[in-house]
Amino acid sequence: MTPAEFQTLLDRCLDERRDPFCDSTLCAYLETRPDEVERVASLVQRLDVLRRIAAVPRSRARWPIALAALAATVFCLLRLWPSPLPVEPRPALGRVLRATLHPVIARAPFVATVTVREVMVNQPGLRLETFTTRSERL
Repeated sequence: MTPAEFQTLLDRCLDERRDPFCDSTLCAYLETRPDEVERVASLVQRLDVLRRIAAVPRSRARWPIALAALAATVFCLLRLWPSPLPVEPRPALGRVLRATLHPVIARAPFVATVTVREVMVNQPGLRLETFTTRSERL
């Protein structure tokens, strides 16, 4: 048997999902060429792994992906849907809207103490202000 005939017979055996080591013709050829035994064994082992992977049911694995895609679609549609109420622009949190300086007491001839009032957020129902007392040397 030539190497091409052996390969054809091996491919046919594997296509039929039969073990090549149970075929007498293939075993006779492998006895004359021991270097091919390792290659055939490796090929059979890789195909066995592929068969086991293919045997895993895939229907359960698709549901989470489909649900995630559906949730993302609904979220995008709700975000893009026009709002029935007019939206007023709101200032970003953390931005100083207004600040004032009020001198408190001059404690020494060259030191001035001031209170700094900063309005951070001014919305209906929410007002955030900070007060800082500072002493400055003149």
